[in-house]
Amino acid sequence: MAEMIRDQYAFWPSGSTTADLVDLLQKLTDLLRENKYVVLASVDFTKAFDCVKHMPLMQKMNLLDLPDCIYNWMVHYFESRGHSTRLSDTISIVAAINASIIQGSVVGPLSYVTVASDLHPKHRENLLSC
Repeated sequence: MAEMIRDQYAFWPSGSTTADLVDLLQKLTDLLRENKYVVLASVDFTKAFDCVKHMPLMQKMNLLDLPDCIYNWMVHYFESRGHSTRLSDTISIVAAINASIIQGSVVGPLSYVTVASDLHPKHRENLLSC
């Protein structure tokens, strides 16, 4: 996960989209000095937090060197997720949620970075910037 953090610009006090864009521009400039052309593929992860499945997240967190109490708290936090809908005075039954990370939560960014930590370029020449 250390490699992911090095290229991570979100969720850190010194990180920002501006810092990411400056880094991207520098990488592109360096590549264009050595190559005739460069291909840039950009992916929009706007809904990425909504797609994180809890079970794979817990499996990855289990591989981290977390104290048992923290890991167990995280498991309980994600196992306990549910959603209900209210319309006037009628409230639906609670439906279990097995995917999504609550945006704005303290555990959200760390959970997403944990899920994405095994994303790596397929070829040595490719770069990944998050």
